[in-house]
Amino acid sequence: MKYCIDANVFITAWYTTYPPRMFPTLYRKMEPVMRDRAIIIKPVFDEIENFSTSEGKIPEEEKPVRTWLTDKVGVEATAIDAQVARLSLELQGKYKVGPTTRGAGRQDITLIAYASLNEHTVVSLESEQAQKPKKLSNYKIPLICEEEGVECITFVDFLDECEIQV
Repeated sequence: MKYCIDANVFITAWYTTYPPRMFPTLYRKMEPVMRDRAIIIKPVFDEIENFSTSEGKIPEEEKPVRTWLTDKVGVEATAIDAQVARLSLELQGKYKVGPTTRGAGRQDITLIAYASLNEHTVVSLESEQAQKPKKLSNYKIPLICEEEGVECITFVDFLDECEIQV
């Protein structure tokens, strides 16, 4: 099983929920799994990078998440091909993705498109929506995955499926 991981997993886990300084074993145990079973598409990788280096956050020269992913884990951003780009555009239209969308963004839709075409599982920290919003533009990753027949799991479920225990 391959997993397409959303940027929010890295951003939230690294900086808030499971910081490496407090959970070093988690990151050591994730390294081989990330190397062998995780996909980080280019738009998601760029989103992680932009957060890591945005003004007021982490200094440009540190880039801790990218450094861990590229240097320690050996993960490279996976390019998006024309087929994924086409499906992504179709889904963006279907779910009314725009600059003021309160639901999934363009990177999220591309992640779902990639996972759909490659039969991978999406890993996201976004909560499931108990009720479908009236506007398609308010659908979040788990609901869009459900609508599109793409498996979507949480980060904790990912750790469990990959038998990562700390």
